[in-house]
Amino acid sequence: MVKNMSINDEQPLFVSIGENCLTDDILQRHGQKAFSTPYSFARSNIDYAIKLEETEYNTLLLPDNLYYSLNEHVVRSKIITECDQIYNFMHLNGFEFTHHDVIKDEKCIESYKRKINRMKQLKNTNRPICFLYHYRYNDNMDIQKIIKKTETFVNFYNLSAFVAIFYQNVQNKYRKLVHNKVTKQVITFEFFTPNIWQGSNQTIFFARNEDDLIKIMLTEIQNFAHHR
Repeated sequence: MVKNMSINDEQPLFVSIGENCLTDDILQRHGQKAFSTPYSFARSNIDYAIKLEETEYNTLLLPDNLYYSLNEHVVRSKIITECDQIYNFMHLNGFEFTHHDVIKDEKCIESYKRKINRMKQLKNTNRPICFLYHYRYNDNMDIQKIIKKTETFVNFYNLSAFVAIFYQNVQNKYRKLVHNKVTKQVITFEFFTPNIWQGSNQTIFFARNEDDLIKIMLTEIQNFAHHR
């Protein structure tokens, strides 16, 4: 745990729910990461997250439900696979343990058990929880569907919990951030940017070139938490 888990801290608890490690990296470098979750270093989507909540994560690590993919370098789930076709193609292949061999490596298995337990423990806190979700850029984006799905996800938690969705609108005219309070439980942030957050360039992949806008987003999230 880190200092953000202090019981008396009234600041929102920031928790990554994917879709990839970009979200976790943002929280880490801006000093807002509470702890690692099952989504922090994985490839997933909100449909997978809903299914995991419905099953209380109990089937995620069962050996019969896992297999090696990508030349046996990556572990994926056989059963957490169903989703709408509104995600980046890299997030349509089942829940992916991108950096953890949860089939053979006992340390990775124990690490994921701790991550799962942290998600379960969140349901016992009254502290404001911000589930930060990166809806990754793709040709079939449907933000309205994503909003409805995140509402379903956050209802597994207490009334203090909410979701902040951030996503890109890629164009070359200008850079800006547009944020909207959608409901009491969902707020969205649309990043108008010239570059897709992907590829081998770490500055672009982890959105480090957008840190000025990201700082604004995190401040707005804190304001949202305080005035709900």
